[in-house]
Amino acid sequence: MTAPFFAQLQQYVMRVISGIIILIMYYKNAFWAAFMPINSNAAFDNTGSAYNISMVLNDNQRLDVDKYQEYGPPYYAIANLFVTGANFIYYTFSIVYVFTKYWRPIKKAFVGMVVNTVKRRSVYTGFTDGHTRMMRKYREVPEWWYGCVFAFGFIVSIISLTAWPTQTPWWSILGVTAIGALLTIPWVVIESIASTGIQLNVIWQVLPGVWFPGQPLPQLIILMLGAAFEQMAGSFSGDLKYAHYAGIPPRAVFRGHVSSVVVNCFIYCAILELLMLYANEDSSFCTWDNRQYMVCAYAHSIWSSTILFGTFGTNNMFKLYPVLPWCFLIGALLGVAWIVSERTLPLLRARLQRRVEPEPFARFDRYFWVPASSVMACLNPAIALSGALSWAGNNNLTYATLGIYIAWFFQFYLKRRYTAWWGKYAYLIFAGLSVGVAVSGLVVTLVFSFGAGQGYQFAWWGNEVPRAGVDFQLYNNNASLKALPEEGYFGLRPEQYPLDW
Repeated sequence: MTAPFFAQLQQYVMRVISGIIILIMYYKNAFWAAFMPINSNAAFDNTGSAYNISMVLNDNQRLDVDKYQEYGPPYYAIANLFVTGANFIYYTFSIVYVFTKYWRPIKKAFVGMVVNTVKRRSVYTGFTDGHTRMMRKYREVPEWWYGCVFAFGFIVSIISLTAWPTQTPWWSILGVTAIGALLTIPWVVIESIASTGIQLNVIWQVLPGVWFPGQPLPQLIILMLGAAFEQMAGSFSGDLKYAHYAGIPPRAVFRGHVSSVVVNCFIYCAILELLMLYANEDSSFCTWDNRQYMVCAYAHSIWSSTILFGTFGTNNMFKLYPVLPWCFLIGALLGVAWIVSERTLPLLRARLQRRVEPEPFARFDRYFWVPASSVMACLNPAIALSGALSWAGNNNLTYATLGIYIAWFFQFYLKRRYTAWWGKYAYLIFAGLSVGVAVSGLVVTLVFSFGAGQGYQFAWWGNEVPRAGVDFQLYNNNASLKALPEEGYFGLRPEQYPLDW
C-alpha cells in the first residue's frame, strides 16, 4: 500500500520467474535437491533429516573434525540454495549499478555532509521544492547527534564482545562497520526509490565463516550485529523520507526513532521470556510440531546459516556448492553490462538513424524502440532482482499475489483515478490496518494464551485445511521428491567431504 506499484510488480514478476527456476532445479535433482524438501530454511544431513549440530561440536562449542568426518556436511534445500546465490548476485550487481548510475547524487550527498558539518550549512541548501520549503521552518538534526549515536553503539558493541565469553574478537566490529557503511549506500538509494531495501543477512553469514571457520558463536554474533547495522540505517532513512513528505520535524523523528529502538530492546527481551514461559510447556518451542505454531521461521534461518557458514565454514560451503562464489562475479558483470547497455544503446540508435532510410527507421522506432525504451525506463534491475530473494523459509506466492492486487488497487488505480482521495486516505488506511493488526494480536494473545480462552481450540475448516496436504508435510520438513538411494544416504561420499578449515 505504500511502495510504488512499478516496484512491486517488478519484484513479483521476478519472484514468479525464480519460482519456475527453483522447480526446474528441484525436478532435475540439482545439488541433491530431490532428497530434501523443495523450500525449507533448515539444514539437512545426508539422510534428509534435520542437521544435528551437536554431533560435530566439542565441549568448547567448536568443530570436531573427527566427528564431522563421521557425520558429514550439512546440505541446503534448493530454494534456500537458490536464494543464497541470488543474494550474492544481488550484492555485487547493486553495488556496481547503484554506485555507477547514482554516483553524482551519492558524491553530492557525501560532499554536502562534510560541508554542512564544517560550515554549519542547512541540509536543504540547493533544494527549492515545496516539501523542502515547508521543512525549512523546523530545526535540523545536528550531525554530531548522529555521531554520538554511532559512537555509543560502537563502544557498547566492543564492550559486549570483550566482557562476555563470545569467542568473537573486538576487531570484528571494525569490519562490520566498514562493510556495513559501504553496503548502506545502495540500500538507502534503493529504499528511497522503491521503499524496499537490500536483504544483507547473507553477506553477514559468509564473512564470519571466512574469518572464524568452525566456530558457530562468532558467526551468530556478527550476523546479528551486521543485520542490525543495516536494518537500523535503512529503517531510519525510510522514516526520514516519510517525515519529509508528511512535514514532521526532523528532531521529533530522531527522538522518536532512537527512543523507540531503546524501548523495543526491553520489550523484545520481555516477549522472549513470556514465550519461553507460556509457549514452551512441552519443550517444543521453535520446533515444527509446536502446538501453538510458534515455529520461529526466522530463527530457523539464522540457525541453519550458523551451521552452514559458521560450523561448516564458508570455504567448505563453497566447495560443496562451487557455483556460489561465481555468483559474486556474475552479479558484477551483469551490473557492468546493464550500465554499458543503458549508455550505448541510445548512441547505437542515433547511428542507425543516420544510416537507415527514414521510413524503415520510423517503423523500427514505432514498433521496437519506443515500446522497449518505455519498459526499460520503468525497469530498475536492482529492484527487480530483489524479488528473487523471497523464497527461502517456506515462503510462497500466496501473500505476494494478494499484495500485488492491493498494490495495483491503491498505488495504480486509485492513485490515477482518484488522486485527491488517495492522497488523503491511502496512508491513513495503511497506518490503521497496521495498528489494527498489532491491537488484535495483543487481544488474541491475552485472551487465548493467558485469559479465559486459554487452551480453547477453534475446530473449523479454515484452521484444519492447512494441515491436510503435502504443504503441511513440507512445513514440517517431511516431504521430498525422491527416496534415499540404496546406500542409505545422498550427497558426497565420506572421502569427498570438504576439510578446509
